[in-house]
Amino acid sequence: MLEENEPKKKKGNFFTNLLFTEEETTESTESASIEEMPAMASTPTSSPTQNFNVQVTGDGAFDKTFSDSFHKLIADNNIQGIDYFEFAQALKGMSGIAGQSESVNFQSVFNILKVSDSTLTKDKLIKAVEHYVGVLKAEEVEFKSEMESSIQREVTSRREKAESLTEENKVLVQKIQEINDKIQKNNEEVLSLNSEAAGAEAKIGQTHKNFITTLAHVISGLETDKEKINQLIKE
Repeated sequence: MLEENEPKKKKGNFFTNLLFTEEETTESTESASIEEMPAMASTPTSSPTQNFNVQVTGDGAFDKTFSDSFHKLIADNNIQGIDYFEFAQALKGMSGIAGQSESVNFQSVFNILKVSDSTLTKDKLIKAVEHYVGVLKAEEVEFKSEMESSIQREVTSRREKAESLTEENKVLVQKIQEINDKIQKNNEEVLSLNSEAAGAEAKIGQTHKNFITTLAHVISGLETDKEKINQLIKE
């Protein structure tokens, strides 16, 4: 029976990370753009009103990363002994033989593997395929569940936060003059601090150079005396 040798299903948790790889890249770009924005110089009159309810339409595209992950999941759940997994690998190895039909390849691989395992049958191959399809279907269920959780975590929570920030902006607009005054004061202090830092840096740098130069001079004198001692003093 196939079930006797069926290993415990290993889960493909790698799909969770694949969901948000592109999203995280987008967030990093948005953060960089925000950091580059100049200080606000005038009072805004309204909050952004763009429509961000983007609907996904059309068919999906083949994704090699997903494909590789699916095949890894199948490999991780390979049934002990010779079954469809080994059959598919052997079949792939024969695909490059020119002039040989698919039907010949299938029969040849089956015959070769049956020599290694006399229990191999057509029915065993089919049940193994069903096993691997079941593994992937179970992963699909888990993936959809994770997607639903992710929508709540990554989409709904962000929109709720966006609404909260919009309300906060309404309050900030009323205090914009106070904020601009603070920005002006900060800018003046920045100039002063940078000027002081530059002066301190120059002084420290010059002190360091003086130290190195003087040290080299003293060491040179010592080395010179050492040479003279060796040359001029006789024992």
